[in-house]
Amino acid sequence: MKKLAILVFLSFIFILPVDASTGSIDNVSHTALVCHDVSCATPTPGSINFKPTTGTTVVIDSVTGLTGQIWGNELGWIDLHPTGEGVTFANLTTGVLTGKAWSQVSGWINFAPTGEGVTINPSTGQFSGYAWTGGPEGGWIKFDCGNSTSCVKTSWRSSLSSGGGGSSGGGGYRDVCLNISGIQTSIPNGYTINIDGLCIPYVDMCPNIEGAQSSIPLGFSLDNIGACVPNIDYCPNLEGIQTVVPANYILNESGKCIVPKKDMCPNIPGTQDSASECRAIDLCKNINGIQGKIPEGYISDSNSCYPKEIDVCKNIDGNQITLPEGTIINEEGYCVEKLKDICPNIIGHQDHVPLGFTLMDNICVFISNDEDVSKSTSIPVVGFTFIPSKLQIPSNNTFLKYLTNGIAKNMGIKGDYKVDVISFWSLLIILLLIALKFIFWILRKIS
Repeated sequence: MKKLAILVFLSFIFILPVDASTGSIDNVSHTALVCHDVSCATPTPGSINFKPTTGTTVVIDSVTGLTGQIWGNELGWIDLHPTGEGVTFANLTTGVLTGKAWSQVSGWINFAPTGEGVTINPSTGQFSGYAWTGGPEGGWIKFDCGNSTSCVKTSWRSSLSSGGGGSSGGGGYRDVCLNISGIQTSIPNGYTINIDGLCIPYVDMCPNIEGAQSSIPLGFSLDNIGACVPNIDYCPNLEGIQTVVPANYILNESGKCIVPKKDMCPNIPGTQDSASECRAIDLCKNINGIQGKIPEGYISDSNSCYPKEIDVCKNIDGNQITLPEGTIINEEGYCVEKLKDICPNIIGHQDHVPLGFTLMDNICVFISNDEDVSKSTSIPVVGFTFIPSKLQIPSNNTFLKYLTNGIAKNMGIKGDYKVDVISFWSLLIILLLIALKFIFWILRKIS
């Protein structure tokens, strides 16, 4: 009976908590920042809400540490006390935290990384310091109440004084793990409490799945952030289970993983298996690429393809994509037969022999004063083409020919030629009008 009394007394000493305080997150200050660079400004940092409107409410307890769920706009839901891990107090006197939380996006969040760490001030309840998480959305998680955007506060306060002893002393700490030598104020990392209340080593292969998984469950595998995900075989036609499409493979229309064929002719639409297909005849040279067949809605003409809607000669039956040979477009826009030029040696188009000329060997020659046609030669006339040949007055005047010599050369006329007097005087009048207009403009500027 005496021994039983002693055992009860000893149990009472070790089990009753001297510091069993708990607290909740402040209603105003409950946001931390996820910094993506040293300045924690650019790119825009992520945020973590320690007091979301949904999820399990966060509780800070001197024994169990931090429990509940918090929400990150980039990190998703974060479990502060996942199986086998959890954020707990390393020292209740100083409020230093240890352990890891679990993010559904970035994986483990370390609250005690090398060289840094997070502390809850045991007197004010303010969080301070840095936690760390990896992944594309990760970075240093900043707690600093010097800025309202990174300030998290709790109503938790430690009742232990700095003189109450350390974590290894007997200054009234509750020993969470009675079966482990020394006094543990929180569950050590890598341990869990079994149904008998003992702290035992624990490894959970799948921290994202409820319960303890000592091995990866059948039908699951670890992804790149250490989470257990169902095995989805992307390539059922290949041996084994492929959780992603293997390198150098693609999914075809039937959902099978195949090695894509090499396109031997990248300059030709589609995929060509052999180089011989690259020699396809281009039926539409006026269209980019090589067309082995006439594109839909097009018609072909002389190795060129044109839309069927194009009709140059609407007054002729069918689609004329080019001007038919021997035709011209008149002022009304109709395709009409092109009249024969009776005098091809004279500039312009003559539908009859001009006055003062005669037709000889299919060219128009000027008739000399002696009217000896046999001695006449083909003499071109320099003049405006819009002046009808019937109105032209060819002249062999040396002065006129001298003045129009440059024009004749520009027209490609060599040797002897006549000058159309009407065209010559028309040109002088036009030049005179231009000169007068210029003079009037100068006078207006001066005045």
